[in-house]
Amino acid sequence: MAENVVEHVINSNDLWKHKRFVRYKDGAVLYSMSLNQFKKLARDADAVYKYGKMVLVNTKIVDEYLEYFHVQMDE
Repeated sequence: MAENVVEHVINSNDLWKHKRFVRYKDGAVLYSMSLNQFKKLARDADAVYKYGKMVLVNTKIVDEYLEYFHVQMDE
């Protein structure tokens, strides 16, 4: 049920695309990947922030990190 709420927010609110910090579950939905894949991506990008027991991921750092994997397609 929580995933449906997150997907609704993503689809109905453009501000979601500009959200800087997300939790793992929301980030996995935002980037269309599994929770474990997103956790690994966030750690590899060094984009994880911990405050107490709360963990947040900086989406701007994740976006920059993903640019390193951009593949140019030969035409």
